[in-house]
Amino acid sequence: MMRIVMGTPATVGEDPFHRGFGMRWRPFQDFICISRRFYSYWERVIAGHEVLAVDPNGNTRQLKVGFKQGRPAFTSGVHDLVAFYSLNEISLLNFEYIEPLTFNIRIFPNDGPEIQYPQNENGPEVINIDSDSESESAEDHDIDFEPNIHWEKVVTDKFVRGRAPLNLPARVVQKVLLHGMTTLNVRVLNSNLAADCKITRAERNNNEAHLIMGWYGLCKELKLSHGNKLLLTFLPNELQLLMRVVRNN
Repeated sequence: MMRIVMGTPATVGEDPFHRGFGMRWRPFQDFICISRRFYSYWERVIAGHEVLAVDPNGNTRQLKVGFKQGRPAFTSGVHDLVAFYSLNEISLLNFEYIEPLTFNIRIFPNDGPEIQYPQNENGPEVINIDSDSESESAEDHDIDFEPNIHWEKVVTDKFVRGRAPLNLPARVVQKVLLHGMTTLNVRVLNSNLAADCKITRAERNNNEAHLIMGWYGLCKELKLSHGNKLLLTFLPNELQLLMRVVRNN
């Protein structure tokens, strides 16, 4: 199983439109549009090629880049992706370009909570999609998309005892301050745990903040061990923090 790649390589442009895009998929639509701005930047790399979409659990689906209704789109592999994730309602698909011909994919049905991704390649039953059905115009499918913010922490003894705050990167701090947030929801991807954690700002630096109450209890419940890794992803569009625990062998 392919490991999800955390972080964005230096070759990817700093402009958010160069790093990813969001698109709505509608039932019976046999393609997924690609942002024109994203495509124009990466055309020489992705045009006509097959690419991989990697979900948070490491499952991969193969898509081919082409054109549909006069605009760039994933034109092949969409039926397989839809069947694998059991999509049967309007869904927001976020694609983040992480390395050549590889995307991270996140799926939010009907603009609601993120789906539960399959744990392995034993996908659900195939949904029959009528590729000849008339689909809605692709012109207004672009969604403003900010790339996710990734970082990681190595667990120390203080984390094990539930006494270490989680320091937030400056870019995350700017987002939570912009929205006036006092708590941040943290969801652990490889468990059923989640917590609303209090955000505490540093007195002398507006770009410093960390999680304390709620975070301490979450660390204890996870039964962390020294040397474990915490892979963290802040979703600026959902204002949520996702965390995956990588335990020592």
